[in-house]
Amino acid sequence: MPAKKADDRLKSAVKLPVTLFGEGSTEFLSTMRSEFHLGKARSLEIVDQAFEDGNTLLFLRFTEDTILRGTDLGIADGVAVEIGGTLTLRFDSKGGLDSYDLEQTSEKDLAAERKEFVTMVSAGMVHLAGRNEAVNPRRLVENGKTLYIQEDGMGILRPHRIVID
Repeated sequence: MPAKKADDRLKSAVKLPVTLFGEGSTEFLSTMRSEFHLGKARSLEIVDQAFEDGNTLLFLRFTEDTILRGTDLGIADGVAVEIGGTLTLRFDSKGGLDSYDLEQTSEKDLAAERKEFVTMVSAGMVHLAGRNEAVNPRRLVENGKTLYIQEDGMGILRPHRIVID
């Protein structure tokens, strides 16, 4: 998708210089959440910067939770999948925001995530752990499980891939 030109509202809200890391970066990230409607983002971080033809580019990435619902998901009904996106900001030589590119997960990507869960549940590869269950990954793998779902401290069902060293 081609970059979008920044309108006057964005130009006044987002400009250089900004504190990229550490103290002071939270104000910039808060502005990004607000201006680009990323309030539901679980994480938002600056990952890189570059200089190109007198312009400054800032690269950000974010993740959001999407809750998958449906009886076809079986024990995975209500699981939160973490989806991601990127935001690229292009500033002109005077520090003004010129354009941006916001890439969010598509419906096609979400459908693929859902299909993967349906397939794994149907194949018996998913364990639904109790909230306080001490999960034994080796035992789960021995029983053909490659993923377990467990409620986190906020009551959200989170998937956990099983990796054995």
